[in-house]
Amino acid sequence: MKVATYTKTGNKATAEITLEKGVFGRTITPGLIKVAYSRALANQRQATAKTKTRGEISGGGKKPFRQKGTGRARSGSIRNPIWRGGGTVFGPTGEQNHTIDLPKKAIRASLAQALSLKAEAKAISVIEDLDVSDAKVKQTVALLDKLKLTGSVLFVVEKYTDAVRRATRNLPRVAACEPRYLQVNVIVDADHIVITKKALELTTEWLGDKK
Repeated sequence: MKVATYTKTGNKATAEITLEKGVFGRTITPGLIKVAYSRALANQRQATAKTKTRGEISGGGKKPFRQKGTGRARSGSIRNPIWRGGGTVFGPTGEQNHTIDLPKKAIRASLAQALSLKAEAKAISVIEDLDVSDAKVKQTVALLDKLKLTGSVLFVVEKYTDAVRRATRNLPRVAACEPRYLQVNVIVDADHIVITKKALELTTEWLGDKK
């Protein structure tokens, strides 16, 4: 599959580049992409939710009323879980582990299939290099205007330098990363992927059939 190439300034080059079929022309397995997508989100999840058990709520040390003669069900604490203001049973403890593991081959296959989806949708462009020497957001905006890209854009660069970070961090629908940090959810959610030639070589080497 051939795609258009662009210069640093966003001008279209005359030559096209052929994408490796083993990375950008894979047969799609929807189930694998779904599992990998869920894994990527789950591994970002933090166990911040926590409820208190009856032993963690202050008060409740005194028996609320005598054992017999009141006509009520016996109770030993006002922090009983069935009472209003009582503890929570089987609630989140803040120590849950939400991570999901997959074999390395499955992870690489899911990434290649996600890239194949974007290649099939003609949502991948190859650029000579990402020129952000001034580390200014306006450089990135000018490049996007030149490439006529709208929506969410993912830049895949050889090295995620401080200049790249500063030139992309304040654009709400623009992200940048190195090939080794690609995630299925980021690829799938991006409307367009712009990859540098060097990053394309690294991605092909990492996710290719020979790997």
